[in-house]
Amino acid sequence: MALDKPTLRIARDKLVFTLRSLQEGYVYVYHHGSDGPLQQRYPNGLTPPPRIAKGGALRLLQGRLDFNVEGPAGPSQLLVMVLRWPRNHQPASPREAPGFLSFTTDAAAAARAAAAPASQPILAGRPVCAPPGSSCSDAYGATRVVFNVTP
Repeated sequence: MALDKPTLRIARDKLVFTLRSLQEGYVYVYHHGSDGPLQQRYPNGLTPPPRIAKGGALRLLQGRLDFNVEGPAGPSQLLVMVLRWPRNHQPASPREAPGFLSFTTDAAAAARAAAAPASQPILAGRPVCAPPGSSCSDAYGATRVVFNVTP
């Protein structure tokens, strides 16, 4: 994964990056800023989970989204996952916040993560297989990148 810019300016820059994948799948993108909750950027209320082809590249922003950089200044992180199947994020207990899912990062969230089965991180969710009730692969790949937000 490569960010267009490793340092982004508040109210001036947009978060844009290119993802490359060795496997095909659905792309889930999470942002964690220095101000608290973890927000799921893709999929969201405006855009279904983008798909990436095996060996392909995907440039995000995508659809009708515009991720303007907002404060506070400090380090931010993106977690990008490529998953074979769409996901259900229970028991992570996300909240809906104007079109986006938001996950708390407090002690209760840490307790839910600790109680989740060890085979998968709680943020990976459970695969939603087609047809419903069939079994499907839980495989995924993930990468994380840190970038800086400045005034």
